[in-house]
Amino acid sequence: MYPQYTEINFKWSNFLQGGLIFYVGGLYFFYRFVLVMSIFISQYSWIATSATVTQSSVSQTQEMNSRVRTYANFEYAYEVKGKPYKSSVFAATQLSLNSFEGVEKFKKGAKITIFYNPRSPKNAVVERKAPSFFVYFGLVVAFLFLFLGTGLTFLEM
Repeated sequence: MYPQYTEINFKWSNFLQGGLIFYVGGLYFFYRFVLVMSIFISQYSWIATSATVTQSSVSQTQEMNSRVRTYANFEYAYEVKGKPYKSSVFAATQLSLNSFEGVEKFKKGAKITIFYNPRSPKNAVVERKAPSFFVYFGLVVAFLFLFLGTGLTFLEM
């Protein structure tokens, strides 16, 4: 006659056996998402200035296991209120491969426009890019982990 409701109880044993791991993982991925998005949004208030590319080359090193590693050496110098700064960040919200993009686009000695953080001029980027797909995928993983942690902790499983 009356609908039956499932009783939801917090279970310490379930929480300690796995719920805690899912909560920590979910909160970590959510923190990373918020951090990257806050950097992305704040870059649009950064100030443009000119810079000079001081390094723009690709180098390779031979490792002991006969594997060859390729590195991008990209760096630029700029001044803010008479104080010199250097940076190698091409786009703050991208993966480490963005240094290769800098080497491909700019040669040593080139004059470029960069954007620096007025509160912390040592933080600068050449391009303001939207976060990659992996940042949004991390948000999905965060919610999945939090959902699994909640299910494991509160439901009879």
